[in-house]
Amino acid sequence: MKLSLNGQTFTPRPQELLGQGGEACVYRFNGEAVKLYHTKDDAELSTRGTKLDALAGRTWPAEVLAPRALLRDAKGRTRGFSMELLSGATDFRRLGQRKWRDGRLTSAQVMALFRQAARLLDALHGQGVVVGDLNDANLVFCGDRVRLIDADSLHLRSHPCTVAHERFLAPELYGVDLSRSAAFSARTDWYAFAVQLFASLLYVHPYGGVHPSSPTLLHRAQAGHSVLRGDVKTPRTALDPRVLPDVLHAWFDRTFEAGERSRPDPNWLKAPWRRCTCGVEYGGRACPACTTTVSTAPRGVSQQIVHGDCRAVRLFRGGPILAACMQGRLRYVYLDGDTLRREDGRAVGVAGLSPDAVIAIAGAVTWIGEGRTLTGYVDGQARFRHFCDVHQGQSAFAASPRGVVTLEGDWLVDRTTGRRLGTALGRQTRLFAGERIGYLFYRPGRLTVHALFRPDRPGLINAALPPFEGRLIDVDAQFSDSHVLVWALTEAGGARRAGLWLLDHRGQLVADRTGPADADPLLCAPRALAGGTVALAGPDGLVAMAADGGRLVPGRLFPDTRSFVGADMTLFPGPSGSLYTLNHREIHQISLS
Repeated sequence: MKLSLNGQTFTPRPQELLGQGGEACVYRFNGEAVKLYHTKDDAELSTRGTKLDALAGRTWPAEVLAPRALLRDAKGRTRGFSMELLSGATDFRRLGQRKWRDGRLTSAQVMALFRQAARLLDALHGQGVVVGDLNDANLVFCGDRVRLIDADSLHLRSHPCTVAHERFLAPELYGVDLSRSAAFSARTDWYAFAVQLFASLLYVHPYGGVHPSSPTLLHRAQAGHSVLRGDVKTPRTALDPRVLPDVLHAWFDRTFEAGERSRPDPNWLKAPWRRCTCGVEYGGRACPACTTTVSTAPRGVSQQIVHGDCRAVRLFRGGPILAACMQGRLRYVYLDGDTLRREDGRAVGVAGLSPDAVIAIAGAVTWIGEGRTLTGYVDGQARFRHFCDVHQGQSAFAASPRGVVTLEGDWLVDRTTGRRLGTALGRQTRLFAGERIGYLFYRPGRLTVHALFRPDRPGLINAALPPFEGRLIDVDAQFSDSHVLVWALTEAGGARRAGLWLLDHRGQLVADRTGPADADPLLCAPRALAGGTVALAGPDGLVAMAADGGRLVPGRLFPDTRSFVGADMTLFPGPSGSLYTLNHREIHQISLS
């Protein structure tokens, strides 16, 4: 395939891949980003080319990554375009993840980002342009500056936006033909804006949570039944809506309960936020956490709670907890004021974290990756330093009790011994490691290569997993001595799908469970792996999953655990059949009698 850009030959190289979704891949080329569409259909390319010509001929706000030059093939068809290359960009999705945001960005800083986003929408609407597919992946920030990417999907009167992410699509457009020129409007942009702001401040989608008579997010969106009502059970990480400034609370109520579509008053986005002594940020008149909290047991003081056959002992309250793992025992890193500490209270020894810092634990060593620099801290001192690969702006490495594994070029390297474990793809590989087994994957174009590795010996093992389709939103892996559990969340065509795959140590697939993420609450439930047994924290309590005909299906339910588990937790197997549950600020050990 011969492609040209500004008179130069463009060759897509897997090592230069910046990201990919269902319709295109983005590559680094000559200091720019180049978007290459997957399709080779003449009619579709003609339509895209006409719209790109229209986009390239306009003057855009500086925050928009607009098309610069068009990418053409040997037939003269438009196959994509070049645009500004961003460095260190973080998408708005991160703002709604309490585990990521707590300790990194305050609510006041989040509001400052949304004030910029609002001004950008005003500027576009003033030009007669609507974003249409406004979502938490095409709004990004670099430091304190907001940018809009995926400009080729912008909604022009003559070239409508034809795609949308269902989590941000106004309910009145469900089932509507989006190719109609009047489908999107400034009103629907402000709805998508409101969804993102709500999720970023309260850590839950306006129609998220669980309701017995309206089981899915889309059903509640159509019914206008939001989490602002008291009958929706929200994740434990979600904040009480009473933390909101009154003016924002009222605007959200009109938007998600009454169906109003309006721009927020600029002054509402300037409302001050305060941090209570209990750690909760609030913009209302009082901290709602302190008005409802009964027990205030400090960190390190155990508290036992019994419900039926389930007993829970609180081991920690403080935080936020930034990293955790099981390595012989539960180990974790938490933020105490401005100081990072380990589970025994000792200071890690690093001052300040960048928003994209990656923390991992290897026994007594706390590893922190910032860009290409990987530093190991022991007893408050920086004892080790390595260079590591970077994957989509974040340090790419995996830690286990044996040390850390990184990429050096296309080589997977055990940094403790210097041993090469196998080959992967530089700048494109994600790594995960347990005590005995590791997992990696990379995506050259539309393919996905999965493999297992052992940190103590060379050689990769092919993992019998399907390719990840569309945009990869999140991925995780958990390990026992004999098995690996891989979880992934993807998005294609505006809809999210999730998958669970249980592999044995030879990389053979034991069982899986896949489907639409919002339709099956178990697919995105917290999970723990003990041996070859999978436990999920479902809405009705812990569920032991069973392999049946190659599928992971619900087995025994433990309803007495319902009070102690939630959709926002991290689970780890504990001793004697117990389970550790971690939310962003608490750790419990639960066991059944």
